[in-house]
Amino acid sequence: MTDIPEGTPVDIYWNLHKKCFSVKSRARDSYGRVIAHAQNIGLTAVTLIVSDKGRQRVLREQRKNVHAYLRGTWTATPPAGTAPVAYNPYTHTTFMCADQPIHQAKTLTGTIHNGRPKVLISQ
Repeated sequence: MTDIPEGTPVDIYWNLHKKCFSVKSRARDSYGRVIAHAQNIGLTAVTLIVSDKGRQRVLREQRKNVHAYLRGTWTATPPAGTAPVAYNPYTHTTFMCADQPIHQAKTLTGTIHNGRPKVLISQ
């Protein structure tokens, strides 16, 4: 993975330009800064967040922006996720798992497959 300390609170989003996950710190000393660009991610105590205001801007401008992210605690060794998660601002208002809205998960793993993010959760 990366050199992010175990237990660091982070927000993670898919970086469209770099084709990787951007990891933004929520720790007091580095709050709001992107601390890594990662090919693989692992989180525990996960909240999946979509800003409705940002989503409305995407729909209005037909241009993507960062408005959806994964919030949790960084872990280098998450258990393997089993259920795929996806988000498309043009078709849904939240992250989706098996055609159901999802807002929280125990753990999350993410990799890049064929240049696209592949995110799996366990409940």
